Amino acid sequence: METPGSFRESRLSSDLASGEELADPRHVVFALELLVFGGILYWIYQGCPGTTRGVMTVVVTLFAGHAAFDGATLALREHERDRAGHVTMGVVVNKLSSTGASGSVRIRGPRWRRSRRFLTTAGYALHEEIARVILTGSLNDWVIEYRYACDAPYQCSGRDFVPEALWRRLHVDQNVNVRQARSETRSARLDENPQRATAAVQLSLAALLLLVAAVVSGRLTAMRPRGYLTAPAVVTAVEPVAYSDDAKRWRVRFAYFDPHGAPQESADEVATAGWKPGDGCVAVFRPGRPDIATFRPRPAA
Repeated sequence: METPGSFRESRLSSDLASGEELADPRHVVFALELLVFGGILYWIYQGCPGTTRGVMTVVVTLFAGHAAFDGATLALREHERDRAGHVTMGVVVNKLSSTGASGSVRIRGPRWRRSRRFLTTAGYALHEEIARVILTGSLNDWVIEYRYACDAPYQCSGRDFVPEALWRRLHVDQNVNVRQARSETRSARLDENPQRATAAVQLSLAALLLLVAAVVSGRLTAMRPRGYLTAPAVVTAVEPVAYSDDAKRWRVRFAYFDPHGAPQESADEVATAGWKPGDGCVAVFRPGRPDIATFRPRPAA
């Protein structure tokens, strides 16, 4: 008779033998990112559906989603590279720059525009260019192309945007260390070119763009501080007030709790008779002075 443990082991062995594998954690993360992003997009778009603002909101949110996905993917990849990655030997095969420094291939100007499709496969998305400007303080680009050994039947290649100082120090045919995560098969980076800061900037840009989208859609209007706050209150005392013109008024004292849960009491004069202790009412006050409130009748149900 099989025990539960032996049954689980045999079931796992049969699943593996039949080619069934557990879900890749990266696929789970990707699915969660899509779910969260879809929810945010729906929430923002509901602020102004079918309008010009709605279209602008969707466009800005899509840019934010692209930046968020790339930033999160890069952050996870960098964590894996640092935690369980390995370093292999590579060699520099080419140097490119936006200035044409040291006789390098120029990646700006007419020649760059003709080859833009080739160069923009990675690294030239809007959020990537903005992140480089923020991190380097310069509009110039410095690119190192390299080859390195990998498990593929041919040598793998990579292209890194690097700081200018590293670009000038490296030269063609120079050996370099290339860092790769265990899960990577077609991507890597130069060991001297960490990407944590780039991932952080891209995620920050995504958050900023989502904030802009929320403002454009009008969804943040309800979050703006109001001039006055209201709280349910109870009448505690009613006193007549005498005036020289024989006008009849009553001073109503009422108690309530402020937004921090602290008990407050205030008083106001009304011209309507009939109020008595225990009646429900509403206190209206400024956020900074909850101890001074105005009396209001409770709205009719």
